[in-house]
Amino acid sequence: MAACVACAALTWHQLNFWRSSRTLFHHTLDVTSANARAHDYYAQALLEDDEIEEALVHFARAVALEPGNPQPRYNLAVAYRRAGDVRRARASALSAVAVDADYSPALFLLGTLA
Repeated sequence: MAACVACAALTWHQLNFWRSSRTLFHHTLDVTSANARAHDYYAQALLEDDEIEEALVHFARAVALEPGNPQPRYNLAVAYRRAGDVRRARASALSAVAVDADYSPALFLLGTLA
């Protein structure tokens, strides 16, 4: 019986981390190091909550940790666009295309930036 109570308590504790993408990836960053995907996903959750400045920090960290992945570069471009910084949005989208010339989300974004 005590084992069941302990398991239930541990499950309840873990469920708190799964409340939202934001809490899940924040916890992931707390318990891992140099995790580019966690930074990228956490930044996406921040961007959904309109916390653009903090999202920019985590997208940039994801790019630094995984420079060969176009996705965080593209996501950084999207965040810069949301912040109203078209110049940096364009530069980040171009850097995503430099990594993968066929990365269509970045190509599409470049087509929308005036």
